[in-house]
Amino acid sequence: MTFFPQLMAGPIERAGNLLPQFLNPRFFERDAAVDGCRQILWGFVKKRLLADQLAIYVDGVYNHATEASSGQLLLATVFFAFQIYCDFSAYSDIALGAARLLGFRLMRNFAYPYFSLDLVEFWRRWHISLSTWFRDYVYFPLGGSRGGALSASRNIFVVFLISGLWHGASWNFVVWGILHGLGVIGCTLWASRRGKAVARVEEAPGGPGWLPSWGAVVRMLATFVVVNLAWIFFRARTLGEAWYILQAIFSPTVGASSLLVTGLPANSLLLLVAGLAAAEWIQRRQPHVLTVGRFPRPIRWTVYSALIWAVILCSAESSPFIYFQF
Repeated sequence: MTFFPQLMAGPIERAGNLLPQFLNPRFFERDAAVDGCRQILWGFVKKRLLADQLAIYVDGVYNHATEASSGQLLLATVFFAFQIYCDFSAYSDIALGAARLLGFRLMRNFAYPYFSLDLVEFWRRWHISLSTWFRDYVYFPLGGSRGGALSASRNIFVVFLISGLWHGASWNFVVWGILHGLGVIGCTLWASRRGKAVARVEEAPGGPGWLPSWGAVVRMLATFVVVNLAWIFFRARTLGEAWYILQAIFSPTVGASSLLVTGLPANSLLLLVAGLAAAEWIQRRQPHVLTVGRFPRPIRWTVYSALIWAVILCSAESSPFIYFQF
């Protein structure tokens, strides 16, 4: 309980990995400490420079959904997808980096999930410690994939239903879990019929090449759209509000455009999101974006200095980590 790095929001460690590290002697390792500091810095960048900036726009639109236009609701939904990712993965990065400074190695919790080609791969890359926990302590005890496709589909559905309830005892979280459960079942059945295996976390998402194939681009965009539609139910305060936002997004005549959203302009936020996506795509073979030890020292220190000053000078008002409420 006194091991503070992952106490509040994970990653959810297993006793077999964490407890022996308390008992074994630990010594200062320079390379591990340097990489831990890099990962902490990248966590601060995602939280302070991206998640907190995006939160201003998302909260301004979602908290006044009936006054927002269809375009504002659509943009806020996309921004929330990156807000919750940057917010939660930032906490994980800071936790993993702090643990490395203390001589501990925690499990990876995010592996570039928005480059996933389907929902099954998405859940192998998103909140890995929770998804593997549900796999080992709910899915496998229910029978896993034994008993045929029908039994496996039932067990997957139960896992995601429980996952929705774990996030909150309200109908919008239940619907969020059901949507993901149905999507994962569909992807699993489709993959088994075609005999295709899902990409492992260790593999580079989107394929090994510098640029993805057109088929990979279509599949990534389709997966991202489905995840975004489900995020509406996660972010909305009530189920009725979520249905209204869905209706407004797909019915341009619904909703007014009188809402004035404060904070950074939408085009500046889009540039930040595009920069994040580009950096993650370039570094997607690495454990985290700032794994830059192979670059010359002047380049590394220029990047570190620029990011530190950006966090100091450009940060929005700090907001609590989203997953603290769970």
